[in-house]
Amino acid sequence: MTGYRPSRPRPTARGVGALGVFLGLLVVALSTGTAQLAALTVAVGLPLAVAPFAASLRARRARSALAVSASVSPAMSVVGGDVGLRIAVTNRSARPAPALSVGWPSRQWRRRGTESSAPPLPRLVPSGLISLAGLAPRHSATFVGAVPSGRRGVFDLPPSPSWILDPFGLFGAPGPVIPAVCAVFYPAADGAPRRSAETGGTPTDGPAAPLPEHGRDGAGELVGIRPYVAGDRLSLLHWPARARYGAWFVRQFAPEVGQRTRLVLDDRAGVHRRADFETMLAGAHGLLERCYEDGATVELSTMSGTSATLAPVPLGLEEARVLLAGVLPRRWRADQDMGGGTVITTATGARSLPDGVERIVVGS
Repeated sequence: MTGYRPSRPRPTARGVGALGVFLGLLVVALSTGTAQLAALTVAVGLPLAVAPFAASLRARRARSALAVSASVSPAMSVVGGDVGLRIAVTNRSARPAPALSVGWPSRQWRRRGTESSAPPLPRLVPSGLISLAGLAPRHSATFVGAVPSGRRGVFDLPPSPSWILDPFGLFGAPGPVIPAVCAVFYPAADGAPRRSAETGGTPTDGPAAPLPEHGRDGAGELVGIRPYVAGDRLSLLHWPARARYGAWFVRQFAPEVGQRTRLVLDDRAGVHRRADFETMLAGAHGLLERCYEDGATVELSTMSGTSATLAPVPLGLEEARVLLAGVLPRRWRADQDMGGGTVITTATGARSLPDGVERIVVGS
């Protein structure tokens, strides 16, 4: 579902209160026959009768005049990082646009893999809306607020409506739809873990190699483009990017490697303590960063069946962080092949692995 269809207006809390006052006055006026109360009842009821139609008309005009966009900056961040949600509203028409109200969606974020479609419209207009004064013709305004970043994961914010209120603030109708956005929160990189002494492996820690100049000679697989720097070969220039962005870019290639490092994340459900599981992912992130700095290509898999080949280029490191952000304990695939790879696991998970499997143990 990409948005909301126009729907009938919903009352606000003020509208519900005004409706209660109107009904109370109506009962008293009918029971007593007081002319003054009858006039007061009409005065209260008239705005209630007009407000739904006014809200609908204003919302229809807003949907045709206003363009709403949403973005997260930065789109990827370490858990606990400072991430902002930006909602921009532009009046595309030559007339002033109605005031638009939005509810800050701090509780509407959904972890990827759960239901993230647009929820049904509430019966009442939500309280605590942030109101943007009516926009002048061809003008824009922006809302900026914090995104909850305390949990690891890939989170989606489903599309949600803005609200257009009538002049009395008694009713509101759905306005332009705020589009869906996504935010990724990956674990902070811990120091590269050591291989378990049981397997006879050697420690993986040590001084990191200097960052190599990936793909400057055009070897390997094409993985993207990057800005031109002095010393790049002119044959690598990417002319379409020059025409589009007005700056020089070059094609970026992954370095040729004859052998890949294969790492397997132990994401089996029911065998890890929660804190150790998060520590394991932080250790895996540190190890992947070490491989990236060493210019090594990594085949990263999980015991539940996910797999990705990560080239030692920025795009590969981003892909690794997205994968680590989305890893959750899952049912183990018994046919998963771990041959030729090193399993990254926790102390409790290591005890249930088959004998002879090379492993890196992280956590207490």
